[in-house]
Amino acid sequence: GDAPCFSDINGMLPLSSVTVCALAGAQCIAGYYYACGRHFFANYEFFMSPVLEILAKNPSRQLFTIRSEHRVDDYRKLDLLWGGVGVNVSDVRIRDMSHRAVRNRNVAASRMELLCRILCREIYYYKWSLLLAQNLDDDEVRESFRELGLLCPGEAAKPPTLRHRGVRAPPLLAQRSIGHTRDEIIGNCVLPEL
Repeated sequence: GDAPCFSDINGMLPLSSVTVCALAGAQCIAGYYYACGRHFFANYEFFMSPVLEILAKNPSRQLFTIRSEHRVDDYRKLDLLWGGVGVNVSDVRIRDMSHRAVRNRNVAASRMELLCRILCREIYYYKWSLLLAQNLDDDEVRESFRELGLLCPGEAAKPPTLRHRGVRAPPLLAQRSIGHTRDEIIGNCVLPEL
């Protein structure tokens, strides 16, 4: 069965692409199937694709982003932006995850590059969520890109980059194929020229 594949993230990322878990793990991580869990399926691509379409048709609309690794500061700044007095952490039910930012305690170092390559489409949409965020200044976006670069340097260097900060109608990625092998899933990350 799938149990050994899904016992932990490393089981989903076998180093050999010809194992049983290679395809199943890549399909789940890339968000191909709802059966793998909402977190995988309802991912950045799932949410950001329609948002980017709306922003392209309605340039006056705004996007606000709360970054998990900086959520306390982002909540406070957003509250001020909307005319509040700067929400106190005790006013909102959030967990401070800053101690976990840019650290990965679960994924083996030997599997990080593979994980990043499988998540290439996700990283593309994540970067647009930062670049288009009206509540983040250039330094905050730069910091999140730097943090991403520590974990996934190859994907962080691909478009979009910080120089795309002013683009208001970014291109959507082409619809992905079903992905019958892990290599096909990775190959679904064809980024547009920007």
